[in-house]
Amino acid sequence: WLQEGKKGEVRLLFGARGAGKTSFLNTVTTLSTHVAKVDVLRASGELDGAFQLYSWVFRDLHQRLTGKAPPADVGPEQLESALPADGRPVILIDNLDRFIDNPDPKLLRRFFELSQGNLERLKSRALVVISATTRWQEILGSGDFTYLNPGSYMELARFSAADTHELLAKRLELSGSRFDRVFG
Repeated sequence: WLQEGKKGEVRLLFGARGAGKTSFLNTVTTLSTHVAKVDVLRASGELDGAFQLYSWVFRDLHQRLTGKAPPADVGPEQLESALPADGRPVILIDNLDRFIDNPDPKLLRRFFELSQGNLERLKSRALVVISATTRWQEILGSGDFTYLNPGSYMELARFSAADTHELLAKRLELSGSRFDRVFG
C-alpha cells in the first residue's frame, strides 16, 4: 500500500480511535530516511477554524522538513523547496480528526480547499499519508477531492480481545514479565 506507484501521492488511513493509526505511522517513520510527521493532536486546543488548521499543519511540516522556523505563509513553492533533493520523502499527517470533536463537512471542505495546492505539489514528489477516524471517511473518501485519491484508502480494524491479549503478552514478555503475573 505504501510502496505502490513510482511518484508520490496522497493516501488516506482510516480507523476508529485506538485502532492503531498512530502506531502504524510511527512504524512508517522507521522505514524511510526522509520522513516528516505532523501530529495535529499537539495543537488541537489552539486551533479554531479551517485556516488556522491549514496554517499550523503546513508551517509545522515546513519546520520538520527544514529544521528552521517556517515563513508566515507556507505555500506550494516553499514546501517543494523544503523537500529533500533525493529519494521519495514520506509526509505523515496524523490525528487530523482530533482537530474537532465532530466532523464538520463545511470545515473539512474548507481545509482541503485551502490545502489542495500544497498537497498537490507535495504528491508530485512525496508520499503523503493522512490519518483520521472512520467518521471522516465518508467526507474525505467522497470523491469531492480527487487529488486525495479516495479509491486508495486503507481502514485499520479494531483489535479483537484476543489480539489485545497477544500484544500485551508480547510487550510484558519484552519487559521481563508475564501476562498472567500482571493480570492474574
